[in-house]
Amino acid sequence: MAQNGSVVIDVLSRTNGAVISQVSNASQDVTLNQISIVRVHATRDAVASYERVGNDLVIHMKDGRTVRYHSFFDTDGKGHHSELVFDDGVHPIEHAAFVDTGATAGAVPIVPAYETIPDVGALVLDSSNFDPAVLGAILGVVALGAGIAIAAGGGGGGGGG
Repeated sequence: MAQNGSVVIDVLSRTNGAVISQVSNASQDVTLNQISIVRVHATRDAVASYERVGNDLVIHMKDGRTVRYHSFFDTDGKGHHSELVFDDGVHPIEHAAFVDTGATAGAVPIVPAYETIPDVGALVLDSSNFDPAVLGAILGVVALGAGIAIAAGGGGGGGGG
């Protein structure tokens, strides 16, 4: 799904699985206003390293970009925090699970444990309200729009002389 280095990120509500927002690869700061599922449309191989700074998750991508997810490690009243998944649309979905080490003053390198999950619904807290068909339809429209944008942005070569 992600082509030409264009990584799209969906932010889903962890409470019910609804799409909260979509973020392009141009964003370097993403603020999470509630516990969320951050769905990166790439494989985990696109990541160089992870850091925790306070309650923020910082992801350093291999292409040189850095994305900071503000409030990623904030918890609800039951101790749940946001979750990170990788879904490139080809390979099985991978959940990057982080051990909660507590907030830090400075940047601390962290390493997740990865597990394959059937769909993001496995991470939704109230899965009775989660409908994968609706999410699939929404993401399909987004993918179509991204494909059109990529096609429109791809210029031809110039003439030489």
